[in-house]
Amino acid sequence: MDARFTTYWIARPTQVAVFVYPIVRSSGLTLWSSANHDRVPPQLVTWRRKTLVSSIESMVRRMDAPKAPQHLFKTTMLRFVFLVFTTFLSSAAIAQESKSQEIQIREGWTVSAGPPPRGRSSLPMDPLEHAWIRGDLKLPDRTLDESPSAEGLKPWRKATADEQGGFTGREIMSGWLATFVDADADGIWLLDAQGHGAVKVNGVPRTGDVYSNGSVELPIHLNKGTNHLLFQSGRGRIAAKLRPAPKPLYLSLRDSTLPTVLRDEPEILWGAMLVVNASLSPKQNVSIITSCNGKDPVETVVPFLAPLSVRKVPFRFDPRNAAMSKPEGDPLNLEVKIVAQGDEKSPIDDAVVALELRERTQTHRRTFISEIEGSVQYYGVVPPLAKANDQEETDSTEKPALILSLHGAGVEGAGQAAVYSQKPNTYVIAPTNRRSFGFDWEDWGRADALEVLSQAQSRFGTDPRRTYLTGHSMGGHGTWHIGTMFPDRFAAIGPSAGWISFSTYAGRGAQQNQDPISQLLRRPMLISDTIARVKNLQHQGVYILHGDADDNVPVDQARTMRTELAAFHPDFVYKEQPGAGHWWGNACCDWPPLIEFFKSHRIADPFRVSHLEFATPSPGVSDSCFWARIYQQRRACELSQIDLKLARSPWSISGTTENVSLLAIDIDAIRDPAGDAPTTLTIDIDGSKLENISIENTSALWLQRNADSWSVAQPPERSSKGPHRNGLLKDAFKNRFVLVYGTHGNDEENEWMLAKARYDAETFWYRGNGSVDVIPDTIWREVAGVDRNVIVYGNSTINQAWKELTPENPCLIERGRWQLGTEPAKSESVAVGFIRPRAGSATASIGHIGGTDLPGMKASQRLPIFSSGTAYPDLIIASPDYLKDGSSSIRRLGFFGNDWSVDKGEWLPE
Repeated sequence: MDARFTTYWIARPTQVAVFVYPIVRSSGLTLWSSANHDRVPPQLVTWRRKTLVSSIESMVRRMDAPKAPQHLFKTTMLRFVFLVFTTFLSSAAIAQESKSQEIQIREGWTVSAGPPPRGRSSLPMDPLEHAWIRGDLKLPDRTLDESPSAEGLKPWRKATADEQGGFTGREIMSGWLATFVDADADGIWLLDAQGHGAVKVNGVPRTGDVYSNGSVELPIHLNKGTNHLLFQSGRGRIAAKLRPAPKPLYLSLRDSTLPTVLRDEPEILWGAMLVVNASLSPKQNVSIITSCNGKDPVETVVPFLAPLSVRKVPFRFDPRNAAMSKPEGDPLNLEVKIVAQGDEKSPIDDAVVALELRERTQTHRRTFISEIEGSVQYYGVVPPLAKANDQEETDSTEKPALILSLHGAGVEGAGQAAVYSQKPNTYVIAPTNRRSFGFDWEDWGRADALEVLSQAQSRFGTDPRRTYLTGHSMGGHGTWHIGTMFPDRFAAIGPSAGWISFSTYAGRGAQQNQDPISQLLRRPMLISDTIARVKNLQHQGVYILHGDADDNVPVDQARTMRTELAAFHPDFVYKEQPGAGHWWGNACCDWPPLIEFFKSHRIADPFRVSHLEFATPSPGVSDSCFWARIYQQRRACELSQIDLKLARSPWSISGTTENVSLLAIDIDAIRDPAGDAPTTLTIDIDGSKLENISIENTSALWLQRNADSWSVAQPPERSSKGPHRNGLLKDAFKNRFVLVYGTHGNDEENEWMLAKARYDAETFWYRGNGSVDVIPDTIWREVAGVDRNVIVYGNSTINQAWKELTPENPCLIERGRWQLGTEPAKSESVAVGFIRPRAGSATASIGHIGGTDLPGMKASQRLPIFSSGTAYPDLIIASPDYLKDGSSSIRRLGFFGNDWSVDKGEWLPE
């Protein structure tokens, strides 16, 4: 982390001041905006800024005039004194004006829902939420220190914020904090709160800032009179304040993603910045126009902005001419304007960002567009060590190696890259897990790591056989998780201070119910179980590094994996550093013996792998290893395993499988380029023998498991389940997914659908650095291209896109009733979440989130879809009472068949 300074130039008739705002960001960017969260009043900025800039530049030129070395120290000190003095003057004036408009929440009432839950649950129980949904929760009486909340629950108790404005206490750890705000008139305000998981603003759900990183400032609508805010528990301390929204539409600098500009590698780049719609109506026909030092403007259309929303909008910018012509020492500024389309001379708002300028031989950041939802993501790059001279003898004729390094919790890709020294002919690449905490390198974090790996391999032309995986702490867990999932992508892995799985780390494996419904609900969690597929590691080298005095991730995590590997693995190293804690310097990551271990390993050529053992929890996550591919399972989300041997002269594959329905053999991969190509192949699997199968003109052999035997099969239809589209509810949130809210219900239903879509977009932005399209059902066709995933909210009665996107949906969810397949329809209140293939697409899916009525829809709000360590099957239908009674309230749970049918699926209760 490093603090930089940004200069704001403002003017008053009798006063001129410079405001220097310190910003702490791991990216090290310096920023300016007329709409920052510690805002310079707009009336003081726009018309005077250029004149004052010119005055300051003139003064600085005079200060720079002496060129003799003895003047350098004096010049630097004059600059420093000038900035500090003017900062003091301006900060005092601006702080006084901001404080007069700010509302600091200092009084509240807390109520506990019981002991804090242990572990991570896909079906969380929350009696407070249940009472709220049923209309039984009473708000606290503001005149009393203690007042009732709901029958059977503890009372509200008055609480006062500490001197820093924060609320603490045992109740907040597992309950809610209620606060009230009195407004003189209707208006749009900005809620700046930290430490909470979520908040209800007059009943409308908004995302929280559970990690208290200060990036979340949300536009909310306050009614004239009394407004209530209900903060849900987060990480123990909640603080909140409000201020009036500065403009109906503006740029915010709380969270930006920008690359390093490389002077010797000029190209058009991607960045992203927050655009805030602080109004009650959607915003369209808006563009972002960028230029670097006033040169080469580039326009990017801003997507549809839902009412009262924040979106991190991607944009392009062209630094090429500005970077090439920039005098040494001058800043490279990115000017960003948001404008009505066709009116670029009248900006709605603007900002200036000082870009980092480096050479490509230096450590830097690169951005790219993610295929998950089209957001801008970045990764850190440590390029190879430059040769001492052109004549130096190196192995540079070999393609460079690539080390993928995963950061720990609270770090980012840039910080991870910074701990590495440059290495000969080796790139160190540090992805971001989508955020510093992100998804524990599972779910979308895992997808980010694989996206970055693909991006870096393509851009830098690295040797795929010399690809390695390492990481520290949470990144050590990611190394175990991803390394065991994709064993043929990494020649060796090196987890440092890594925990194994949620179930093994710090007591996170909560007591688990063993009834059939609870067991089926947990089956998709097998994806998080590292030890279940530990034997996959036999195909790669393993180096385990851990401090024996680690007080964060117990050394028992490493010792457990040492025991597991010792039972079968011929090529692993275990290093326990004496006296070392969790972090003991850069060597935790850049450990020389580990790097040397990597150098001695290569990924085997597939045709040289004569014995292949591989296990996967789901083909939708990991399906192949070297020359075999598990395409479909017999029972979804139970471990699928193969143990196969390849023989030549004559060519045959023999062995056993478990829980495999459809298997593919990659014929091209088993052919030795230097040997004779086989023309026939004998298969002897699970006691079923198929002799002399012709493979002369085929690239893949497909095998179908029948009741007790195997047979040669045709390639599967793309409409069936497979690695490309395999089910599981959370998988709907990928593939450039779009969130569609309905507009055909009553006012309360429409309000909920918009609020839920916006809440999910906010949550994915906060947790996953996301940028998601949130659009009404009236325009979904204009945005959601045929192969994009779509999430529809509500039900088929009130969201017209629901029925249009899946016209032959076997799961009927209407207002007031639901039906699965041919079973009788039921009229009851339920919450629903399920995934179906999108009609007309071979790859896209539709996610359905909602319910049969308002209580059911509100209950779906509490399903923690964007939390790592949770998982869902293809479909879940539950009474809102699950918040009180748990899994006994589930009405239907399970998986569609491999043909996406209900009748070939697996369902509970039976």
